Amino acid sequence: MDGSHSLIDYHLLLEKFNMPSEDGNQIFTFTGFSDHKKIKGVWHLLVNWEGVGYEPSWEPLTNMKEADPITCASYAREHNLINQKGWKWAKKIRVDARKLIQIAKRIYSAKRTSDLFKFGIQVPQSVDEALPIDKANGNTLWKDAIEKELGQILEYETFKILPHGERAPADHKRVPLRHINSPYKPQQF
Repeated sequence: MDGSHSLIDYHLLLEKFNMPSEDGNQIFTFTGFSDHKKIKGVWHLLVNWEGVGYEPSWEPLTNMKEADPITCASYAREHNLINQKGWKWAKKIRVDARKLIQIAKRIYSAKRTSDLFKFGIQVPQSVDEALPIDKANGNTLWKDAIEKELGQILEYETFKILPHGERAPADHKRVPLRHINSPYKPQQF
């Protein structure tokens, strides 16, 4: 297995860690670095932030190294920086693909051990969790909220839902639905 596979696995692992935390704090992710320079004697990287509307910004190497040492070390190797002062730590970073994959599998297979509550209300992570909460509470509050949200998505034509088997035009991007396995069909609204 070459290093590119292990880096892909590493990035999948980072995606899992970089999801918004249960307390609602957003953790920003990045796609890579496009440049480097010293600012007042401190190495900085031009960080390409992930997501719409985020402009690249210069960030201190120490911050980025703490957030993602493997990507920083890979950048250092690609740009022949590992013998420069401030980058020598990158020589020690090695990617062991087997260990990385084992860690990722453990994380992906881990299940939440406790329910998520906000302001004293249990918050489901999927429709499959929402409906039993409604049943236990003897109401349909989560079902109603899901129907309202999906109804507004359809009403405002946020997405074009294609008939089964129809392909999107070449200039369109497919956006898969994640985390929601809705039992509701659009015609129910």
